[in-house]
Amino acid sequence: MPQSPEGGPPIKIVVSSRSESLDEQDAWEDEEEDEMAWEDPPTDPPPSLHMPVASTLEVAEVVTLDERIFDLAGDLWGEEPDAMFRMTLDVVLEVVPCEAAAISRQSLLGSSLELVDARGPVAAALKARTLAVGEGLAGLCAARGATLRADDSQIGDYHVAAEGSGGAFECTAALAVPVLDEDGMVYGVVELLNPTSLSFLDEDEEAIEKVAQVLGQALAEG
Repeated sequence: MPQSPEGGPPIKIVVSSRSESLDEQDAWEDEEEDEMAWEDPPTDPPPSLHMPVASTLEVAEVVTLDERIFDLAGDLWGEEPDAMFRMTLDVVLEVVPCEAAAISRQSLLGSSLELVDARGPVAAALKARTLAVGEGLAGLCAARGATLRADDSQIGDYHVAAEGSGGAFECTAALAVPVLDEDGMVYGVVELLNPTSLSFLDEDEEAIEKVAQVLGQALAEG
């Protein structure tokens, strides 16, 4: 036992239980680390994380009639009249799909209709067509300045077949819409034959009238 300086009582060295417990804890941690170092690494791969995959489906944009009419009004700005008629017929067929269609311009004297563009099986037959105002469905439409619709039972009354391909094209439904400006002046006629929906509806008439009015206003301002 160590002696105290200057002959005092001997110094007693006491190891606290705290020191012992710390030593034991350090030894236990070292032993645990050694055991972990000798463990074999896991053979199974970690579970994969399945992240949601974004859909590749494209959502079709739905264009309303008012939006299409607004676009048409902008497209017609500054175009030549014949180009205006053709562009309008494109939109007409988008709005009301049909088997055949034509668009005619009224002459300056207002006595006849001259074909500007036609689509479908009757296009070639209508190419050089000139109708007197009041003749056939389109001519009567121009004379009245009003929309006319004919179903299968009325076709013969309006002689629509005579306006087509001489009987090679069977017309079962027809719609004629005048091209008017805001003052009611007639600039031409849009004709639709045989809609894919089999018959023309009131909403079809209203839609084509709106499209035709855009053309009429563009021609008035041009």
